[in-house]
Amino acid sequence: MNPALSLPFLDIFSRRSEVSEVVSATRVLWGQIIVVFTIVLVAVWAATQWTAWRLGFQGQLGSPWFEVAGLPLYPPPAFFWWWYFFDAYAPHVFMEGGAIAASGSFIAIAVADRALLVRP
Repeated sequence: MNPALSLPFLDIFSRRSEVSEVVSATRVLWGQIIVVFTIVLVAVWAATQWTAWRLGFQGQLGSPWFEVAGLPLYPPPAFFWWWYFFDAYAPHVFMEGGAIAASGSFIAIAVADRALLVRP
C-alpha cells in the first residue's frame, strides 16, 4: 500500500494489541466480588422485608418464600415487582424502600473502593 494514500487513524485497526497477557482466574479477587454482590443482595432483601412490614404483610403481596419464627420472608426481587404494581397506593413506602435498596449500592461501592486500597 502506498504510504501517501494511507490514513494514519486507520493504522490502529491493523496493529495487534500490545497487551497479550491473559489474566488467570487466580488473579481475580473473587472474595471482594462476592462481598460486593452480597452487600447489594442483603440491601435489596432488607428493602423487600421492610416494605412488606410497612404494608402489613398483606395478602396482595403474594405468598412468602418461607417463614422464620412466624415472620414471612419474601424473595429479594419481590420489592421491585411490588414497586411496579403498588406504587400508586403507597408511594412514600416504596421511596423509602428504594432508598434502602440504593444504600446497598453505595455501601458496595465504598467497600469495593476500600478493598482496592488493601489489595493483597
